[in-house]
Amino acid sequence: MITSQAIEKRISVRNFLKKELDQETKADLKLFLKTIQQGPLGSSLRLELLESDILKDNGLKKLGTYGTITGTRDFLAGAVKQSQFDLEDFGYAMEKAILYATTLDLGTCWIGANFNKTQFTQALVLKDNEIIPAITPIGLPAVRKNWFDLLVHISAKSRNRKEMKELFFDTTFEKELILPKNDPGYHGLNMVRLAPSAVNLQPWRIIWNKQAKIFHLFLERKKGYKKTIEMMGKVDLQRIDMGIAMAHLEVGLNEKGVTGKWKKVESPVEKISEEREYIISYFI
Repeated sequence: MITSQAIEKRISVRNFLKKELDQETKADLKLFLKTIQQGPLGSSLRLELLESDILKDNGLKKLGTYGTITGTRDFLAGAVKQSQFDLEDFGYAMEKAILYATTLDLGTCWIGANFNKTQFTQALVLKDNEIIPAITPIGLPAVRKNWFDLLVHISAKSRNRKEMKELFFDTTFEKELILPKNDPGYHGLNMVRLAPSAVNLQPWRIIWNKQAKIFHLFLERKKGYKKTIEMMGKVDLQRIDMGIAMAHLEVGLNEKGVTGKWKKVESPVEKISEEREYIISYFI
């Protein structure tokens, strides 16, 4: 079972020891990956461990990340069939795999742009209607960070997190959510607060309706972000971020004995600003 300990332990790693993973660890990870064939919102997907030695034996070149990763040539990568919630489902599934890898003391790092998609398409043998939204290197973390790691850490301030009151609300966006720290909802939402996101924008906003026992998840974008993504034809990383938030909320609540189901509703709240896009709800 993945717990909050993995969430609190996980950091982005870009510099790895030049050491192969042992066979037992690889087998454990592969077994977990086989359990993920569909996202919680119904998208078909597959996650695979791409091992450098096997790729080489099959005549494939080493997978490229344009110099941002050092020390490992092994990767976790996945493909998802295009659908309404493909990116959210992928984010959810990939984050679950990353957190499981963390329990095995492995380092990872979400990469949604700086990788050679042609090489990864070849390695995964991409099927019709499948896309590769993101990847992560995987291996044993090195003690020292590489130059790119330090640059990203300084520019994104990746360990900084918004306060709970900026992210989570009570029934409407006009009311601050106040929960005691021993409340399962507080624990679940705090796990969302600790989630990684593209350039640390933390785009998730969540309304907790205690009476109905529903968490409503919204995506708050920067002005012009969605239009820019569409014009450039790039993967919408913030939708992946929402899938990551889903995984973290579920892990936090499940750890406290609270389970639920994901479902989209027609009118989650009365007023939604233009900057906020309703994504999905979690019924407990």
